[in-house]
Amino acid sequence: MDDATLQRVIKSIQSDYPKTRACKPRVSKQADGRNLITFSYCDTLPGSKSISQSLRIVVDNQGRILKKSSSRG
Repeated sequence: MDDATLQRVIKSIQSDYPKTRACKPRVSKQADGRNLITFSYCDTLPGSKSISQSLRIVVDNQGRILKKSSSRG
């Protein structure tokens, strides 16, 4: 995947999930031309507690999002 397509996908994800704007994504290549984009961020809960969450997105080489998954901490 080229950098322009990757930046377009990241911008799309950040518009859907505003809490990911503050963190830098990790990108790793997978089999069959797929890429895994991982965002890790902390979310604040009531009572001044925080929870660590991660968002994983599988994208093909054309920039189509194939799968999204989010942890619940």
